[in-house]
Amino acid sequence: MTSSELTEWFAYYQLDPWDGSRRHDLPAAIVASTVANVNRGKNSRPLQPTDFMPDFDGRHSQQTAEDIFGQFRLAETLTKASDEAPSEARVKVVTPGEEK
Repeated sequence: MTSSELTEWFAYYQLDPWDGSRRHDLPAAIVASTVANVNRGKNSRPLQPTDFMPDFDGRHSQQTAEDIFGQFRLAETLTKASDEAPSEARVKVVTPGEEK
């Protein structure tokens, strides 16, 4: 393979990575966005699968402090909703050696 062929393949890979690394994240991101949207507040924006995918290309800007605090508020809301769920709907985490 010549240097120019290698450069061409590298450029093509940058446009369309054939290893599928991004596609492995897409199904998980779809599930995560669905779960988050089902549990979000009425005044929150709907989340997209891309909100849960890594930024491989670095195209997205850095998160602002407000973005990070928004994620903490969402986690707090989901935690409160879980605490208010009927006890039969809760999941009990059992550590090794603990009785079920």
